[in-house]
Amino acid sequence: MTVNELKAFVTSSKKLGHTDKQIAEYLKGVKVTERLEPGVVEDLYGSAGPKTLEVLRRMSEGSKSLQAPPPPAPKPVVITIPPPSSEEQGRILDQVREYALDYSRGLPNFICTQVTRRYVDPAGLEMWQQQDTITAKLSYFEQKENTR
Repeated sequence: MTVNELKAFVTSSKKLGHTDKQIAEYLKGVKVTERLEPGVVEDLYGSAGPKTLEVLRRMSEGSKSLQAPPPPAPKPVVITIPPPSSEEQGRILDQVREYALDYSRGLPNFICTQVTRRYVDPAGLEMWQQQDTITAKLSYFEQKENTR
């Protein structure tokens, strides 16, 4: 386990409600792949109980000959793009509006079968049961939809 994985394990185990004894017992079987610096153990004082800290101190002593963990990766630089001007926003909205209004005019005429399966959960326990199936003929002709 890497040092970062070890730190994440200890803090998340504590948040999940695992006891100090459970965490310490698990860590006794863990081998670290990097040097565990005493400062890292000290950083975990708030997240770890006395038994866990004792195991971590022993792990730190036993890992002195290992390589130091790599430095943390630099935080990514976020480049924010300024919002478009009100004129540009208006132009974009006009283009979207025109596209939406012209959309149905560009659809071809077609006929298809629409199958709708309806499910209910009468108890509200996520136990869905199929109520019925509705099959309908759907046609689209000269920009008009018809269902039978």
